[in-house]
Amino acid sequence: MSGLAHLIRCTYRFVNKIVVSSFVERWQPETNTFHLTVGDMTITLDDVVTILGFPIVGKSISVQKLSERGAIALVVNTLEIDAQEVRHEMSSARGNLVRLEWLRAHFHNVTDNDSMERIACADLTTISSYTWGVAALAYLYRQKGYASRSGMKKIAGYMTLLEEWIYEHFRGFQPHLNMNYTQDMPHVYRWTSRREFGEKTQLQAFREELDRLFETRTRVAEMSIRITQLRFTTIYLITHPFIEVGYKDSVQHPDILYYAIDAIEQFLQD
Repeated sequence: MSGLAHLIRCTYRFVNKIVVSSFVERWQPETNTFHLTVGDMTITLDDVVTILGFPIVGKSISVQKLSERGAIALVVNTLEIDAQEVRHEMSSARGNLVRLEWLRAHFHNVTDNDSMERIACADLTTISSYTWGVAALAYLYRQKGYASRSGMKKIAGYMTLLEEWIYEHFRGFQPHLNMNYTQDMPHVYRWTSRREFGEKTQLQAFREELDRLFETRTRVAEMSIRITQLRFTTIYLITHPFIEVGYKDSVQHPDILYYAIDAIEQFLQD
């Protein structure tokens, strides 16, 4: 009903701390980009759609900041858990939040065979109409800004999105392919996440690999592209043995491509 059920299957069980750390320390909060030797790169809404299949069009997610009492009441009324238990969990989590392992402890034994009274704890029918992709990306931007500060040792946000984005675009970090992946799945199912060992030495190796990135320009001769009435006999491509600039399966959003083509035509006509 919510449209988010596949997150249970696609969320990585472990966060690859070394891979994430090597990129977060290059995050620039002023521009919301990773500062690399080849230029700046960032996670876009197109990435969110392609990687997770999250909706980026719909109702905006905007809520007022809850007081401690309001947050406890929300969890109690929605999940029907004892207020004292909720208060203790929020105190342990140090904020108006509950931890995923705490939710698992309470609901791990719920199955499809249970009564609807046990399963239905909230109205989920309207959840899919909200722009969860936009909210997830905006929150991740903010948390990477916090984590990039000197002395910070933790980061919040949906790490599966960040980790998968790295795998999609940087070949040297890619883990094993998921042999059960098919083209109609979101790209998050494409890789099998891994844990790194030897944290200090491996982190330094990743840092050095990122420092060695360079941009090469390859002239592709005797190639022509026809965009309506326009013809180019020579094009230039930015290639790199380490970076995947885009998604090579297909054009993910052709309407955006058509808009870009129209813009190019108009620019050349002017």
